[in-house]
Amino acid sequence: GDLFMDFVIREMKDRDQLVWAEMRAQLWPDEASQAHAEAIDKVLQDKDVWGFIAETSYAAPAGFAEVALGFGLITSSRL
Repeated sequence: GDLFMDFVIREMKDRDQLVWAEMRAQLWPDEASQAHAEAIDKVLQDKDVWGFIAETSYAAPAGFAEVALGFGLITSSRL
């Protein structure tokens, strides 16, 4: 069988908040859900921070990355 899977990587938007929060909770399970929601809101509002999602060809979430310009920090998760 084919060992490779096609992925699409795109910038996350408001409509992605639920799945984004679920992925963040898997990466940081000790953080409160409200803290995840606040962090996502900050990323969505900040012009120097972006959230990206990797999705399978069936639009299933496969992982995410949060990137901050000038801070040298990238966080990511894989489901």
